[in-house]
Amino acid sequence: MKDGFWMQLDPRQSVDREMVARGGVWEPALRAVMKRYLRPGDAFVDVGAHKGWASCLGARLTGPGGLVVSVDPDPRAFAGLMANIVRNEFATVQACQCALGDADGELRLSLTRTIGNTSAFPNHIARSEVVEELTVRCTTLDSLLRGLDIKGRDLPLIKMDAEGAEPTIWDGMQATLSAFKPAIALEINYASLQAARRDLGEFKTAMEQSGYTRWFRMTVQSGVWGRPQLSLKATDLFGEDELLIDVLAIPQDGDRMAAIRPFIH
Repeated sequence: MKDGFWMQLDPRQSVDREMVARGGVWEPALRAVMKRYLRPGDAFVDVGAHKGWASCLGARLTGPGGLVVSVDPDPRAFAGLMANIVRNEFATVQACQCALGDADGELRLSLTRTIGNTSAFPNHIARSEVVEELTVRCTTLDSLLRGLDIKGRDLPLIKMDAEGAEPTIWDGMQATLSAFKPAIALEINYASLQAARRDLGEFKTAMEQSGYTRWFRMTVQSGVWGRPQLSLKATDLFGEDELLIDVLAIPQDGDRMAAIRPFIH
């Protein structure tokens, strides 16, 4: 990868092929946000880790004194995640094969041909790709982090891409949000939220009640000399005309705005 770590990729998977086509870069807006927030010694949480691109970048940025918590319930994605952690000798990555939600228990998961579309709530695109269903362990992010050595660290950023499960995961991470007030980089997948029967307005209200009142759509645009540059544009989450958008949610308390203020348009 462009950021100096290795990834084992499968040419049969569209996401993997795109990583290669982009020259070893994936999700450039998220990449730029991670580089603004993560520093040596920090903690970083990767919810919906897939094969670990963000986890590996997080491990590089937080260094040997940092902590990366990587979560994915898909056994195929998790196998790729573990292979990439081992290949790069990232000892600071704690990988957890489970789903996240609002309570401890079990969850029924639909595996799709495209690793990355797997969901408990497959949307109209994912439903046509479902190849298997299985039951997986589910816990809350608050419970998961209580068992890890995160005290004394800053947790400036959480990445969340959970194919429609974000509102339920949000309900199970309230202690984490209160303690660390991290910025949240999340994917708003409108079709997946609809498939999960979760109302976007209700999710927005839940975020507001947790103190998250500022949302920015994350994109990368051509900057000086044509170089790609992070662009953050305020959004109310409604009225977007795409299947999904990448959003950075900022809490009203703390100073998570400082790192990204130069990129707000």
